[in-house]
Amino acid sequence: MAQNKLSPRKKQAMFRYSQYALLAVIAVLIIALADWKTLSSQVFNLEVAQKQFPNVITVALKNTLIYTALGFAVGLSLGLILALMRISSIAPYRWLATIYVEIFRGIPALLVFFAFGYGIPLAFKIRFVDNLIPVTLSLGLVSSAHISECCVPACRRFRRASMRRHGRWACRTPGRCSR
Repeated sequence: MAQNKLSPRKKQAMFRYSQYALLAVIAVLIIALADWKTLSSQVFNLEVAQKQFPNVITVALKNTLIYTALGFAVGLSLGLILALMRISSIAPYRWLATIYVEIFRGIPALLVFFAFGYGIPLAFKIRFVDNLIPVTLSLGLVSSAHISECCVPACRRFRRASMRRHGRWACRTPGRCSR
């Protein structure tokens, strides 16, 4: 009596193909049930796009340049402070900086944008007159975590080179380091 068993590889392939089939059925249902007349009049309306076209590009370019420059300035300054905190000899500074970096590198940037755009203003009853402040803060906070990760090795190298140049120990434990 030979049993008709599938190997683990065959089971995985069957499961994967069933997922593909389910995805195809869902796509066909969405295409079949969509109201294409309303979609074409609301989304694919070329007359509206032609009216907005020259302005939308120039406004978007201006906003992108402003948000990028300000977000980078905030991110670089805060990132450098965080990098210095991470190499500090004071343990609570290292802990706070590490927690900050791990949190802001671990969550998606879009969540930070939503938090500063909607969550924090609702929670603390703050009303921003312009989008400049929440967007700049969001970009700066997220980029500072990444920038600090890049600055930490550079700060450590600079610290070691400075200590060697001035005849001090090159690390915190003199027994393990050479002059």
